[in-house]
Amino acid sequence: MELKLDLKGLTEKVFNYMTRKQIWTHGFIRYNILKKMIKFITKINNNYELRKLFLYMVENDVFLKRKTNVRSYLYKFKNPNLPEVINKTITINFN
Repeated sequence: MELKLDLKGLTEKVFNYMTRKQIWTHGFIRYNILKKMIKFITKINNNYELRKLFLYMVENDVFLKRKTNVRSYLYKFKNPNLPEVINKTITINFN
């Protein structure tokens, strides 16, 4: 049985919904809560497909990932209104 998931289209649908609802204001939350939201948005009931979509979204930087002290992770929806911050270090040598 081959799954036919439109990961890019579903990601865009979830992204647009979560942006309208300003999900980033909830802070870091568990996967289980995000899974319920994604399930509601996409109407997908298969846990494997939900997890595959979620991992695709994490890989494409839709969510921030933070490790907890009990071998689990918390996730936060990135605020699309914030500018991307790139940390750069400049080293100047005076000889």
